[in-house]
Parts: sequence; structure tokens; C-alpha cells
Amino acid sequence: DHALEDIEEALDISPSNGLFLLTRARVLRQLKKYDEALASARRAEVLQQDTPELYVLLGDLTQQKRQFRQAKLYLAKALQMAPYDGEAYFYTGLLDARQGDTLSGIALMQRSLDLKPRFLPAYVELTTIHTRLREYDQAKEINRIGLKYFPKESQLHYARGEMYFTQKRLDSALISYRKAIHFDSTNYMADFYAGIIY
Repeated sequence: DHALEDIEEALDISPSNGLFLLTRARVLRQLKKYDEALASARRAEVLQQDTPELYVLLGDLTQQKRQFRQAKLYLAKALQMAPYDGEAYFYTGLLDARQGDTLSGIALMQRSLDLKPRFLPAYVELTTIHTRLREYDQAKEINRIGLKYFPKESQLHYARGEMYFTQKRLDSALISYRKAIHFDSTNYMADFYAGIIY
């Protein structure tokens, strides 16, 4: 919230600063205020804040609004400008997976980790996708690497819990769900599944 207050003050002084609008959009996305984030990102685009970071952000936000064609165009532009941008590969892979092309999605997300090994969303998403496909060895390995980088990340412990829950390994699932709750007491899904196991 402090970050949002600071960027709002900066925008009061300079309302046409594309970089400030991009920063505002990123902060709003973190706060899960996606409509406001998209509006700020689009204003930054109009003001010609022509950066790969902006197009990756627009790609993510438009796909969350299920505007898949527009998202694809933004992400393609980001990759054209910055062919080694790990986040652009991740969101392109996420888009492919959401549209049913799981194999392409996995390959692109894996590429994102090759380029940006400390990118948390890729570990969470890949663990979840491999779990859904019942590829438990791959899910466990991706999750293990993610937890090596982010040992206190609730989302990763929750994803591990889901993997064990799907395998009917309830004791292991419960341990993972409890860790997820320990590191983020607002993780209500982990709380819910822990309750089911109890």
C-alpha cells in the first residue's frame, strides 16, 4: 500500500509520465487490482512507454481478462524486443496452457526458468500443470528446485500439498498444507484442504 501511495504522489506531480504509470500498473497487479492495473498499463502504452516490460505486463493482464488474441500480440512484441526475457516466455507459455496447448506451455515455461531461474510463478505453475497431468516425478522435481530458491513461499508448499493430495498421500499433503499456512496465514485454500484431511 505504501508503494501505491508513493506512486500516486509522483503521478500527481507528473500525470503524463509513462514510467510512473507502468510502475503504478505493476503495483496494482501485485495488489490483484487487475482492472486498474490494465487501465494504467494502457495509458503508459498511449504515452509510448515502449518497453518489453510494459508489453509483458499488458500480455499478462489482457490474458487474465481472457483477451487471448490481444495478449498473444503483446507477448510476441515483448519477445521481439527482448528475445531473452524469461517473463515473456513464462506468460506466453501460460497463455498457451490456458488455451489447451499444454505441451507448448510447459516448454515455454521451462525456457523461462532457463533464462530466469529465480522466477517464482514458473515453479508454481509448472508444479500445478505436471500434477494435473499426473506427471508426479516432474512436479516434485520442479517444486523441489523452486523450494530451494524460495523455502518460505506458501504457494510452493501449497502446490506440493496438491501433488500429494492427488496421489492420496494424505500425511505428506497435510505437512505441505500446514507449511503453506505457516508461511502465509491467509492461504485459505491450504486451510480448506488441511481441514478436509483432518
